[in-house]
Amino acid sequence: VERLRVYTCRGFMAALYAAVKEKEAQAEEQQAPREGLASSLLRAAQPLLERAGGELVRKIRRPKKEPFPLAREALEAAEHVERTVDDTLVVTVPYTGLNEVMRVVKDMAPAVLEQGYSGMDCRMVLRLRRSLVAGLRARLEKIDFLRVEEV
Repeated sequence: VERLRVYTCRGFMAALYAAVKEKEAQAEEQQAPREGLASSLLRAAQPLLERAGGELVRKIRRPKKEPFPLAREALEAAEHVERTVDDTLVVTVPYTGLNEVMRVVKDMAPAVLEQGYSGMDCRMVLRLRRSLVAGLRARLEKIDFLRVEEV
């Protein structure tokens, strides 16, 4: 659908209005189907434009309608939360190997969710990004008597 923007000059609008009314009266007499307002304005303006010798009417395309404007507004207004894909490992190691495990934990910096001692064993629950888990697991498996379970 096109819209028309009319740049006015003295008497142009009055002449245009009269020309449109005249065309409507002719259409009623001939019992012809009415054309749309924009096209009838454009047809009526053509002879007036030629007489005025200038370009007073320009066709302007309506901007494309966004398919789901409310959805876009809702998404922009919503709270954005970034999350990472993490894996959880349960590491069980004898007390004698704890120093090596703590060195690896310090280097790789996983989140220590839980740490506990039972008898001579130490149990740690670690959470780390999935992309870094293989490296952590490889370093931990080099330690003697260590068990790693994935949760």
